[in-house]
Amino acid sequence: MSIRRKPLELYIFGIWFLSIMADPIHVLSKLPIEIFQPVGILHYLPSGARHFLAAEAFLWTLKILTLAALFLAVRGKRLWPAGAAASVLLTVYQGIVRGFGYINHDHLPLLFGVYLLTLFSFADERTRRRDPEGFQALEPDLDRLAWLSIPALMLICYSFLGAYRLVFGGTELFMSDALKQWIFRNVHRVAYFFWWDPTLLLAKQPWIYVWLKAGFPVATIVELLSPLCLFYGPARWVFLGVMLPFFFLNMIFMNIPFWQNFLVCLLVFMVPRVRSS
Repeated sequence: MSIRRKPLELYIFGIWFLSIMADPIHVLSKLPIEIFQPVGILHYLPSGARHFLAAEAFLWTLKILTLAALFLAVRGKRLWPAGAAASVLLTVYQGIVRGFGYINHDHLPLLFGVYLLTLFSFADERTRRRDPEGFQALEPDLDRLAWLSIPALMLICYSFLGAYRLVFGGTELFMSDALKQWIFRNVHRVAYFFWWDPTLLLAKQPWIYVWLKAGFPVATIVELLSPLCLFYGPARWVFLGVMLPFFFLNMIFMNIPFWQNFLVCLLVFMVPRVRSS
């Protein structure tokens, strides 16, 4: 039975739609313009463009246009024109957010996923026009490749993150109290559990931090070896068994909800289905 790509497109673009819908990006206009340091392609814009990019009217317009492009990408007959627009708008969107100091690495696999699905759609149309019969024969394999590429991309990003932490942090990172510093720094952000005070809990129950610290290198090793999920079924259960609690602990101790990554991680279970189709 052929695996169709449309559910994957709905899934990835739908996650983005919900993320952008819930994101109050317009509040960035209230921050001092001096702290705005454009990154990526925005870095090459004239310095005077910073005021324009950080204006509330522009941020609202960017949000509305991005939502419209994401909606049209999955509702239209051809994904790639709206997908290309969504790719550009999301790149600008993420560049502005990152420019105000938020390290949004959890969005990178999803952003790359939009790029990939858009390129797949563009390649489909070009191939269909040039060789309709050949495209019909290749279409099931192209759909399988698309389903494999998104989890593969996510797993490779995790592997790079684990490798970076091991190379630049070394054993000193895991022996130090860097994890406690991150918890104390992020606890000042808006909490998702208003009755929850991680600093007070760690002060009264120090054994909890011991367990958190012990799990830190375990999560790093699992991240480093995460591409094994593409080839070895049991590795997927180990990956999810470690990373899903890791996401939950990040949310309750650092106020960082990785719900997008949680949803993308579930795609690793689609790998055996695609391979057996």
